[in-house]
Amino acid sequence: MTDLSAVDGTDRSALGHDVAQLMAVHDRCVRESRPALVTVVAHAGHGKTRTLDGLTRRVEVDGTLVLRASPTPGERQLAFAVIEQLLATPALEGPFRCRLQAQLNEIAAATPQLSSERPSFPIGTANGAPLREFFQVFAELAAQTPVMAIVDDFQDADPPSVELLLHIGRRLRHLPLMLVFAERPELMPAHPELRSRVVREATDHLRLSVVPDVSEYGLPADWLDISGGNPGLVRALVCDHLAGGRWPGDAFDTTVSGWVHSQDPLLVEVVSVLAASPASDRDTITRLVGIDRDTVDRALTFLAEGLPARPEPPLHPALAAAVLRALPADRRVRLHQDVARALYDSGAEGDLVVDQIVAAGHSDDEWAFALLWTAADRALAAGRLTTAMDLLRLGLRGKVTDRQRARALVAFARIEYRNNPAGARRYFGRMVEAALNGHCEDRDLSATVKYLLWHGAYGPAARVLDFWCTAVADGRRPACEEVRKTVAWSRFSHFQLVEMVPSMAAIGPAPGAAVTQRLLGIQAVSNVVAGAPAQPWISDAEQILRHSRLSDDPSLGASLEPLQGAILTLLYAGRLDLAAQRADELMARVASLDAVTWLAAVSSVRAEIAVRRGEPQLAVNYARRALKLIDNESWGVMIGLPLASLVHGLIETGQHEEVARTLAVPVPDVLFGSRPGLIYLGARAAAAAAQEDWHGALRDYERCGTIMRNNGIDLPAVENWRTGAAWAHLRLGRPDLAVALVQELLELPGGDLPGVRGPALRVLAAAADQPKARLELLSEAVRLLSEESGSRLELSRALHDLSQAHQDVGQGSRSRMLAEQAARRRASSLAPVAPPDDTPAVAGAVATLSEAERRVAVLAATGNTNRAVADALFITVSTVEQHLTRIYRKLNVTRRRELTTKFRQELMAADAVGQRSS
Repeated sequence: MTDLSAVDGTDRSALGHDVAQLMAVHDRCVRESRPALVTVVAHAGHGKTRTLDGLTRRVEVDGTLVLRASPTPGERQLAFAVIEQLLATPALEGPFRCRLQAQLNEIAAATPQLSSERPSFPIGTANGAPLREFFQVFAELAAQTPVMAIVDDFQDADPPSVELLLHIGRRLRHLPLMLVFAERPELMPAHPELRSRVVREATDHLRLSVVPDVSEYGLPADWLDISGGNPGLVRALVCDHLAGGRWPGDAFDTTVSGWVHSQDPLLVEVVSVLAASPASDRDTITRLVGIDRDTVDRALTFLAEGLPARPEPPLHPALAAAVLRALPADRRVRLHQDVARALYDSGAEGDLVVDQIVAAGHSDDEWAFALLWTAADRALAAGRLTTAMDLLRLGLRGKVTDRQRARALVAFARIEYRNNPAGARRYFGRMVEAALNGHCEDRDLSATVKYLLWHGAYGPAARVLDFWCTAVADGRRPACEEVRKTVAWSRFSHFQLVEMVPSMAAIGPAPGAAVTQRLLGIQAVSNVVAGAPAQPWISDAEQILRHSRLSDDPSLGASLEPLQGAILTLLYAGRLDLAAQRADELMARVASLDAVTWLAAVSSVRAEIAVRRGEPQLAVNYARRALKLIDNESWGVMIGLPLASLVHGLIETGQHEEVARTLAVPVPDVLFGSRPGLIYLGARAAAAAAQEDWHGALRDYERCGTIMRNNGIDLPAVENWRTGAAWAHLRLGRPDLAVALVQELLELPGGDLPGVRGPALRVLAAAADQPKARLELLSEAVRLLSEESGSRLELSRALHDLSQAHQDVGQGSRSRMLAEQAARRRASSLAPVAPPDDTPAVAGAVATLSEAERRVAVLAATGNTNRAVADALFITVSTVEQHLTRIYRKLNVTRRRELTTKFRQELMAADAVGQRSS
């Protein structure tokens, strides 16, 4: 334990000043040979006892006999306990002690009226003789040497002792006797009348309240705000500062605890309410403590006197935290619960009430869950995921309905999904049960189906979706936007559900006026894939991407699917460059949020776009980024998308060993009943073709085609399997089959897109017998692929084939020119591309943090939990989460470990500079 005596110098000048004033009274008493009665008033921690110690040392040097007593609250009812302490002073000579003690015994025996019910000290014939003898002995003592009687904490003294000392002061009018009554003020004094008599009869008064000088210790700038100038608290702060480590630390806590356990219980109640709820007004305190307004005002005035540098509430957070730590745990819990109820009843802001429930650890009030849910919603929308989870768990500890419990379960899954989709699976069983029991709202049913499908849990997803669609068809639930959105997304991305859930057929498109942004994004991509005219849906996709916000509906957790659907609409409509631009913009928006899964999903879409644009290195970079952000288990069936893009990119960049390793990554068995499975089959077939395994390639291409045909989505916009299969047939010597596949392809909706028609014409050219026909077909392919939405790699291939065709007809000059163009195009497409830059310039990024953010970032980066950071900085966990949200955004990181790995050293360096400058 820290030794407070090591820092006595903090208030040396104040102590010297106070002792000097008391010495002046002492010198006058001795010089004029007449008694003096001095009251010394000092709040706890203001150095009262230390001042008396200094006075004792000074007067003893001058030969004054000092008698001292320090009563305790338990001695208030013990008659003459203070006098007996005074007589027990070692410096009192034995004969005098014996004579005075003997007379005191007779006085006590002759005063039968003394009792706890009647503590006054009557003087009469019964005790007159022993009193006169007691005064006589005391007079002989004072005549021999000046006497000073000091009663420290006289508010705890027994009344008979005080009255006897007052009698002595009146009787010995011509002797050097100095009585010092030092008190710590009480809100509700035990004997107010007796105290008033002492104050009236006193010759001098001294109040200790000087703020110590700590300039030599280099304390942090907020030392005065924390301590309120209370000398005891200041000394504790100095001790903690010299000891290092947590500041304020153990010495501060010990001092505050001592104050709490030594004060009037009523005052402790008031201070505890202020500590628990700094925003509490006088009316709140009145209700919670059960006292009148005047008493509250006296308590606040009393508190202000004890903290002279902080005359008004609220307490500093560090002092408030120390007060709460000093309370017993059960008392602290009840306090926060009582404050929460009082604030709720008074109509206070919900956040204030929630803070109290959080501090209490639970609430049995029926209104608590709704408040906690609202707070969790806001935390989730702001990216403070840990706070949202904690608030929901807290809500479930109280009284909740089945519907509220279901909402919380889905919210847990939603929060887990944003950064760790695999973690959401732990809630699936209870979510499905709640859904089938009718406890879920529409938005929670949508989320349940979504998370089940992500992980390929098609059986449970089908049961929930069938329950929902059947209820809509029967009129038991409305045909709302949520069910339409869920059905549309399921048909597009998880098409095997159509056969598993026949009741989906009952869910038609929404009327035009009922189509919102969230629904429009999914309807757009569904209609484009189904072969509808693309231009109207392209306009809708652009509108969605311009006007939708990721956090437009906090209660829904800001759905990403409509925005993904809008980008895929552009991609499948052949607007590749526009799709890339909008995906980059969306990625920048997502990167500013604490939503790793969203960033991984958008990165995967960006990789798919890069594949179709013929940018293999970019496809590799974004696919690897997506797979790095969340692990393979968390990807579920959606892993087919980044794996497919990675395989395509690796094939084109010649990394065939990496292709084999990528294809060796386990994928779920149910993958091939989803859109990611089709894309994956196409990539695996391309890998076989790159190894000239034409039979293997054809097997996967035809399997892909069979699945697409059987599920009514056999369109090149989803996966152009026919072109790959046609090349396999050509290499196997079956040109008729190749041509038949291509002609079939060109007749399908979307077959006229440059990215589809251009490669198909290359197949027809390769199968053509006549050189002129090849030239015409390849020239048309080059023209199509040269457009904005063409593939750069496919263009280089078409140019190469066209060069060879000109060579075959003897046009060598033209052939060489086209060959050079083809080489340049291919080299440009295969040029190295830097991976996505997830790390800004470190020093510049750290410099953008505010001082408060820097402190939080340093503690977080060095391994402290949010609770530990909050305790160290005397702020709430919610405030820590808010700071971390801004820190992550400024430093462009998405998780805590990135803060440690990328910025720890720079944060420590910046913190050191910041501390020196402060």
